[in-house]
Amino acid sequence: MNVRALTLLTGLIWLGAAGAATPPDPSVKEEAVETLTTVTTIATPTGAFAARSCPNCAEHFLSLTSDTKFLVGRTPVQFADFKAIAGEKARFMTVYYRVADNIVTRVVISAN
Repeated sequence: MNVRALTLLTGLIWLGAAGAATPPDPSVKEEAVETLTTVTTIATPTGAFAARSCPNCAEHFLSLTSDTKFLVGRTPVQFADFKAIAGEKARFMTVYYRVADNIVTRVVISAN
């Protein structure tokens, strides 16, 4: 195979791989509630809950769906594992949600 054909084939493969990954939609605005696992608790993997940054702060009423991701640090985990780790001790927790509909996209607790 000559160098031109190999270069063209490599370029087409890269182009196909780049097109396969869907970039995030820049029109979707997200915000976050930074809290502690002792201030905001999540009982079930789906449904509504109230998140707050501190015991006296205003509540944000948010909804979890089957698409919500649960992470410990950067590692995705099942909800049961997430809940067990969150219940061990007070940990920093960040709840990311879409502003338009208050749907939680991901919940992250600190790994340490």
